[in-house]
Amino acid sequence: MSDPSVINFSSADRPRSRVERMGVLRRTGGSAQASVSTVRAIDLSQASDAELRARADDLRHGALDDDALTDCFAVIDETIRRRIGIWQVFDPEIEHADIGRYRDPTHDLVASDKVIAETLAYVAEESASRYFADIGLPSEFYSTIGKSSLAAALRFEPTDEQIAAGRLMLDRTVVEMDAGEGKTVAAAFPAITQALSGRKVHVLTANDYLALRDAELLAPAYEFLGLTVGTVLSHMSDAERRTAYRRDIVYGTLREIGFDYLRDNLRHSRGDMVQSGLEVAIVDEADHALVDDGRTPLIISGKPSGSVRSVFRVKQAVEGLIEEQERVVASLAESLSDESATPRVERYAKVLLADPRNDAVVSAAARDPRLLGRARAVIDTYSEDGLENELTEGLLYTTDPRRGLVALTSSGNDYVEGRLGPIFDAAGLHAELAAIESDRSVPLTERRRRQEAVSKRISRQYGTANQVHQMLRAYVLLARDEDYIVADGRVVLIDDLTGRRKTDSKYQYGLQAALEAKEGVRVRPDPQTQAYLTVEGLVRQYGHVSGMTGTALEALETFRRSYGLDVARVEPASPSRRVDRPPRVHTTQGEKLEAIVEEVVYWNRTGRPVLVGTRTVEQSEEISRLLSEAQVVHNRLDAVRDEDEARIVREAGAFGAVTVATNMAGRGTDILLDDDLDERVTNRFVGILKERLDTEPHSVRVDCGHPDVVETLAVRIGDLGSPFHVSETALFIQGIDSEVTMEFGLGLHVIGTEMNEAARVDRQLRGRSGRQGQHGSSRFVLSLEDRPFATSSRRLSNSDVEDAGRLVEQVQSSIEQDAEALRVVSYDLARIIERQTLNYYRARNAVLDDESFDETCREMARGVVDRLVERLLRPSILGDYSPRFDDLAETVRLDFDIDIEDLHGLGAESLCEEIFEAAITRFGDVEAALGARKYHRLAKTMALQVSDGLWTQHLDLVQDLIVNAQLSMAGHNSVVAELVFRAEDAYRKFMEQAADRFVSRLATFEIDEDTGDDDPIVLADDVEAILV
Repeated sequence: MSDPSVINFSSADRPRSRVERMGVLRRTGGSAQASVSTVRAIDLSQASDAELRARADDLRHGALDDDALTDCFAVIDETIRRRIGIWQVFDPEIEHADIGRYRDPTHDLVASDKVIAETLAYVAEESASRYFADIGLPSEFYSTIGKSSLAAALRFEPTDEQIAAGRLMLDRTVVEMDAGEGKTVAAAFPAITQALSGRKVHVLTANDYLALRDAELLAPAYEFLGLTVGTVLSHMSDAERRTAYRRDIVYGTLREIGFDYLRDNLRHSRGDMVQSGLEVAIVDEADHALVDDGRTPLIISGKPSGSVRSVFRVKQAVEGLIEEQERVVASLAESLSDESATPRVERYAKVLLADPRNDAVVSAAARDPRLLGRARAVIDTYSEDGLENELTEGLLYTTDPRRGLVALTSSGNDYVEGRLGPIFDAAGLHAELAAIESDRSVPLTERRRRQEAVSKRISRQYGTANQVHQMLRAYVLLARDEDYIVADGRVVLIDDLTGRRKTDSKYQYGLQAALEAKEGVRVRPDPQTQAYLTVEGLVRQYGHVSGMTGTALEALETFRRSYGLDVARVEPASPSRRVDRPPRVHTTQGEKLEAIVEEVVYWNRTGRPVLVGTRTVEQSEEISRLLSEAQVVHNRLDAVRDEDEARIVREAGAFGAVTVATNMAGRGTDILLDDDLDERVTNRFVGILKERLDTEPHSVRVDCGHPDVVETLAVRIGDLGSPFHVSETALFIQGIDSEVTMEFGLGLHVIGTEMNEAARVDRQLRGRSGRQGQHGSSRFVLSLEDRPFATSSRRLSNSDVEDAGRLVEQVQSSIEQDAEALRVVSYDLARIIERQTLNYYRARNAVLDDESFDETCREMARGVVDRLVERLLRPSILGDYSPRFDDLAETVRLDFDIDIEDLHGLGAESLCEEIFEAAITRFGDVEAALGARKYHRLAKTMALQVSDGLWTQHLDLVQDLIVNAQLSMAGHNSVVAELVFRAEDAYRKFMEQAADRFVSRLATFEIDEDTGDDDPIVLADDVEAILV
């Protein structure tokens, strides 16, 4: 695997840049490095606004080679400097001590000041009748104001890092930039460049607030260059969205733009659509949006489907199943304490497979770190063939938390079917269906009634099997206050990265209802799925994708495999001064919690603000309780207590503040440090140190972690009058051989209480401290009983615990490999639906774009008739022609209102031709009665209504196929292969059924004599409701 690029600019020698490139990314890094130097070499400060705009116009819709790109970036750089920086002077609300004298006509001004004053007056007068973007100023104004006392206050200049990041994003790259380095402005460079080339640009943000903020910030630059900018926000109407999408650059959330895409693919005319194509996407927080949420489906739901009565039967069965397994596990767990019994590893592996969170499993792993890895190896060895074996003997289900899977064993299947009846094998019902189809002695209408009844039984059987699977997942894999909370009588999901409530999200395909039943709240039936597409599937529809985020390097392989994107890091302008202290790994949870409280108390005594980042609400509650017992005043922030979030986060940087927050890594508000924080902390620490030296005059080693911190402390230590020595990262008082070690730090201190599955999420948490060159520090305090250690597939050794840093790194790497394997599995399954969705949308759009639709109707009729004759007549042999012909004649009469009794005796080919011509004649009768224009509208609307209704059923069918495949014990490759075959067969049948029903409905359409050519076509109620 080749490494990503790292681009670092030396602040002492700018604008030259140092680029470290490895592997296949060397070319991209070189172009980014060259861009900064060549852009800085172009001086446009002497150009007037008119000349600057003309230069941009020359670039519009042209091919952008390297020279043109350089020129374009130089124009963007100067435009941002002027329109976002200097033009602040025209804001009447700007506050500056000197601004009043420029606006006061009675004030005596020197010649240069008069240029500014006259320009202020000119712009004020012109803006009464013209947009700011249309007002041009001479270069003299910009030159003059750059030399004035206002220059510093109005300075807003893109940095070398932002220019490099912008250049990289043009090369389909996800750029990693630290917080505060200006990702918003960096995105303006590729956005303007792409828009000037004539492409529609979508800048995808994390929420509506950021979309509106970023669009408003950069609008002056966009509009000056002749580009339009819009926002798509959640509250907007279709008309407002349609207007926004016509803009050159559009800001909005991936969610809103994704749902607009899906809704457009439910509409019945191009004129009703709001979007105008997916061409260029620039994704903010790309790791969260494209990796963490990449598998998240965007779903448009219709009416509730089905009843919830069966959920409670399934709940009782699954609760009994779990109780039975718990008895088995309890017996096995008792034997784990007997270390003399053999084979102990196999017994441990069996308990691990049955209940990974069992206390005995966790405790045994903490006592013997190697045991977990050896047990995982046993499980993997037994699981290679995907079949049941002696490891699963006696178990009713197996659990794999690494992949988020739970599967019934054959014993589990028997247990469930003993309480719910046969639900896992529908072969008998399918055979019954085939028998009904072939029984020509029964009239067609009766056969169809019986087939429909059996099909409903098959559907209920699949549905019940799915409910069992989802109920088992709800009880075994999902935990309250960790994956979801219960609030106001509802189950509310928790974002596992941000810790926020996901009020607009629900689990699908029965899992939400299963959780509601588990928690005893009102169970709501699942709605029908009208449209479905994953975030990955949506983003891949764009012709050009790039992104930016604070943490991307760890997700490089996912970005490449799923989106074809490279990853590059642009180092910050100011080097980080954060000290990431080595993690501490304890044996038990109790020891870990005690150590966390001790660390909080220690740093709180010095006045340093402390942020404790937890993974679950339960952890936050426990730590909060212990801090209260220790009389540490603190704030708590999680999905249960999220009132006044912005205030709590901002105040987390105050002197002496302590904040306990769930998944702080994902919360967007910056933590603001007090201006005098470091001075006050230093004074407080020196006082503590003096007190200690006075009472215990030992040698003291103060571990500072950073040379600047050592220097700051050394200045104040001199006041104590004690001799001291310094090293690069520590200070020694009263001798080199230290008897006491203390830690000292400045800025915010972050404590992580559990590893996340992704190292980049831990890096985000650490990144809360030491932003933009500030001081700060972090430390993770962990336990071998933490879930990441218990579920890791890596083999641990006792020496690992002694080398905590290496242990955390290797276990996290193992977890990430497991997570990547799960993403691959989910990716393969999601692509099955995704491919079919996009194929269907292409076919659907072809109907919308077909101006006459006549030829399409003929082709569908030809296919329907050919399949019908092939199915009913061609298998005939001499002697059974008549009954088969009678069956065909009855079908044609019922489905197409066509009488073919007088065609008895014709062969299959002749019958095909005669029936086809009769159907086309029926179409012609409808067209003659309605008029050509309305007929074509009717035919298109009818085709779309028929196919959309069946598409909903098809999505449910494919999802049932996926769920039932996951319930099996088969290996991944065989599951995917079987699913692909069955899903493709189902899609073929769906398309054929859609054509059958459409041709039948059009041929049998009843013509109202009063129908006029301008009467509207009425949409189905459910489709109309979705679009509204």
